[in-house]
Amino acid sequence: MSETRFRVFEEKMRSEGLPDVVIRTFAHYYQQLLKGETGLLEEGAIRSVDSVPNLEDFPERLESVGRAALSRTVMVKLNGGLGTSMGLDRAKSLLIVKDGLSFLDIIARQALHSQIPLVLMNSFSTREDSLAALGGYADLSGPFDTDFMQHK
Repeated sequence: MSETRFRVFEEKMRSEGLPDVVIRTFAHYYQQLLKGETGLLEEGAIRSVDSVPNLEDFPERLESVGRAALSRTVMVKLNGGLGTSMGLDRAKSLLIVKDGLSFLDIIARQALHSQIPLVLMNSFSTREDSLAALGGYADLSGPFDTDFMQHK
């Protein structure tokens, strides 16, 4: 890797207070970029799914295993996208889609119905509006923070 070229990026990330793991991850992908790797999969390398197992064919013991895992399960939703390409100035999840409900309302209701805690991965642009929208769902609060922030 061109250490001099990367050092500029590293210094900027450190000045923004980003953790080492973020800087190392960026360095890894920067190195791939310098090697000419694109990260794209050729269409021919993608195989379609030919069959999906039938739920009825699963062993009965898996139901008890699944139920036992529910107490250690959270629903993590990526919520970092602004709808700027759609003319929006806030999280796309706040777009009203049906019967006066936003995508985020529907997600919150799914979490409440399933009794699985909801955790959003927000960006600095979506956090405030999204958490305010979830304020009407007091029962969503559980043993976890409602969100965590993705890095710049």
